[in-house]
Amino acid sequence: MVAGTAVALAGGQATTDTEVAAADTTPPNVLFIVTDDQRLDGTMVMMPQTRQWFEQGGTFFPQAVATTPLCCPSRSGIFTGDYSHNTGVKTNRSATFLDPRFTLQRSLHDAGFFTGMFGKYLNEWSDLRGPPYIDRYSVFDSGYNSYRANEQGTLKQINQYSTNYIRDQALAFLQESETNDSQPWFLYLATYAPHLPAVPEAQYANAPIADFVPNPATWEADRSDKPPWVAFSRLDQNATLSNRALQLRTLPSVDNMVESVMQWIQANGESNTIAVFMSDNGYMWGEHMLEQKNRPYIDSVRVPMYWRWPGHIAEGATDNRMVANIDMAPTALAATGVPPAAQMDGHNILDNTRARNRMLTEFEYQGDVPSWAGLLTQTSHYIENYRRGDVRSIAFREYYDLTSDPYEIDNLLSDGNPANDPSVASLSAQMAEDRVCAGSNCP
Repeated sequence: MVAGTAVALAGGQATTDTEVAAADTTPPNVLFIVTDDQRLDGTMVMMPQTRQWFEQGGTFFPQAVATTPLCCPSRSGIFTGDYSHNTGVKTNRSATFLDPRFTLQRSLHDAGFFTGMFGKYLNEWSDLRGPPYIDRYSVFDSGYNSYRANEQGTLKQINQYSTNYIRDQALAFLQESETNDSQPWFLYLATYAPHLPAVPEAQYANAPIADFVPNPATWEADRSDKPPWVAFSRLDQNATLSNRALQLRTLPSVDNMVESVMQWIQANGESNTIAVFMSDNGYMWGEHMLEQKNRPYIDSVRVPMYWRWPGHIAEGATDNRMVANIDMAPTALAATGVPPAAQMDGHNILDNTRARNRMLTEFEYQGDVPSWAGLLTQTSHYIENYRRGDVRSIAFREYYDLTSDPYEIDNLLSDGNPANDPSVASLSAQMAEDRVCAGSNCP
């Protein structure tokens, strides 16, 4: 391990990696479980087993965000520890810009880890190519009951419920890892659930779900203080509620997958495993009359995130620091003592002496959503909307006081009261600086 890095231990104290290394003679295994389009608010109620393992057995990060709330950019951030402006993967159509040489999986693979990846990789990644630096894999782009997967270099038509297929592949990988038990492993599991069009497993087709409780921003009628693409948005409320129900009913299968994997880890004495459960981005259920991801608002960028590592990460704890998908790779590398192949924009969150005062979020024009960027703090959210793909031309600004307005209803820059306006010039200057940051220069 890398000496000098502080590690959060059970009870909230800190120690150096040198001291931890004395107790752990081998690096930990690394497990990432990533769902697709699972928002933070109102979804984990469907996953009691996952909460048992990760919430009661680990630490919950309620301020976690996806720096670009869209599949490929977010997943590339998970792999590299970098913002999308540095990975080059800014949309779902640019997966080929990801340089696999500078990824977590390459670093761990080259350090001798047995590596596995099962489930969703990157949109529009060629079916004919396996994920680089992965020893065992079966990857696909989308699907629930019928889909084509690249299974260890062979294209196969799979007709098993995809979450269960991922579970079975994961358990086979873990069982194979036992043939060389001294070799640490890295396992990345990525479900298609609860992505739309969501199809629950048959046994959960009519599973009970929590009643829908709209928050104050849901079905927001007066959006005149929002940019035009939001102000004039239209939404079928019944369709949104139907989609919500279907999404929620896909999650018990994910919960069962997590239970099976974690039970195997426990039963086979693999407690020295650092594990993460998170979503690649959030999702909006009618806030500001929007349904989707890739929007700049809280329910789009905020994601469920839990970390566990018995004896190292506090159990049953909540950590309110601002963390992100781009922190997963640097944290895993710090825990394993494997040096990164390049500088990373994210931070090692096991170093509990560090805390951000802001987080950059960013999105490049795709579909009906123009480019935007945000500066998110614990108490405020500043957003710049750009004209289509031209980030040099600011079309609209938003600023929300999250202390008094946590649902981002009142844009203070459009309320006609200049007395409550922040310093737009300084915020915009900071935004411009952060949008080109790299490594230690990032927030």
